Amino acid sequence: MDILTPYDGVTNDKIAKAQIEAVERKQNEYKLIGQLVRVPGHTLYKFNTVTRTAQRAEVEVSADSWLNPENMKVESDRKSRVKVEKDCYYEQALNIKNFIKRLRRRGIVGMDEEVKLER
Repeated sequence: MDILTPYDGVTNDKIAKAQIEAVERKQNEYKLIGQLVRVPGHTLYKFNTVTRTAQRAEVEVSADSWLNPENMKVESDRKSRVKVEKDCYYEQALNIKNFIKRLRRRGIVGMDEEVKLER
């Protein structure tokens, strides 16, 4: 953020308010943390760190198809988006048992801690 200096018609009070508003807007911005490549045969699970529960993640799949005029073939595209929730950790695993093992290996869940499962 640039530091503003007083000039004709702009006082220090106005500058301070503008800088505070700019900082507040910047704090509310979201950024992409990362993306996962889908592993065939695996399921995406989520672990809520507040309630200490594990369950399957909600995935929205959208399928589009269109006619390509160059070769007159129908082409399709599938996109999937995950509903990301606050305070959740996401990872792919073969089953829920392996997902809990991965949580323990990464230190998210203690070795003796029991994880609640939700359906």
